[in-house]
Amino acid sequence: AGAGASYQPGGIQLLDLNAQNNTYLQTAFYENGMLQFCQNTKVNGKAGIILGRINGIPNNLSCTAKTVSDPNLYLQFPSIAYAGNSSSDNSTIVGLQHTAENTYPGISAVYVNSNFDISALTTVKAGADTINGVWGDYSGICRRYNHPGEVWYEGQYGSTTFPNINWIAKLQKTADCDQRIVSENIKTNHFTNSLTVAPNPLSQSTLIYFTLSQSQKVSIKIFDIEGKLLKIIANKEMSEGSHQLIWNAENVKPGEYFLRMESTGFSEVKKLIILK
Repeated sequence: AGAGASYQPGGIQLLDLNAQNNTYLQTAFYENGMLQFCQNTKVNGKAGIILGRINGIPNNLSCTAKTVSDPNLYLQFPSIAYAGNSSSDNSTIVGLQHTAENTYPGISAVYVNSNFDISALTTVKAGADTINGVWGDYSGICRRYNHPGEVWYEGQYGSTTFPNINWIAKLQKTADCDQRIVSENIKTNHFTNSLTVAPNPLSQSTLIYFTLSQSQKVSIKIFDIEGKLLKIIANKEMSEGSHQLIWNAENVKPGEYFLRMESTGFSEVKKLIILK
């Protein structure tokens, strides 16, 4: 089946001229006598991807395939690269595009070991705005020569700064990844503590995006112009990587407010303006 349409916040459909019937092969490579490939599909009613392995080339062909999906995200436009370091290591890293009705378009990745075990989805770059153009099919991944297990991935994300829309990240597997298939198997050298709030000004709600360099306790609070605590958005231990939260200000009076985020070695205040 075709991948179907994918959507972003505001119910805006991401423009992909072939999305409704999109099942074509995205990328593939041949290594250690095995052809590995990835393509678009639909899984449980949402856009997902297929990862496949073809053995027995050229006269005794056999194919094994698995799907990658998420109940809350549309996943499309995968790119696959070899991440092994020997003739018996057929591990890969797969970059892909993600989006949802409450998640701005961004890029993610999964690690696949030699046994065809697939790691949890890892966010590489969280988007901060909608994409109003052809989406996703302008991404690519490539292993770095003479650096086993390291690949470089480029993909599209929603940005508040025009024309910034592409993100390049270094991804690599950990030394014990074949024994421990978890999201930490894929790392990006761009994870530092950061905070983005959009839209701002806002009328009813806004999305709070932040990344954490490591697992740590995070406090996010809203204050009025006089410094009175209005709302606690978060006050708990949170994992490394990208996160997003929603502040519903539908019943809050128009005016200026302040959002303060505090975590390990990080503190930032953003002024929020509510218009009705």
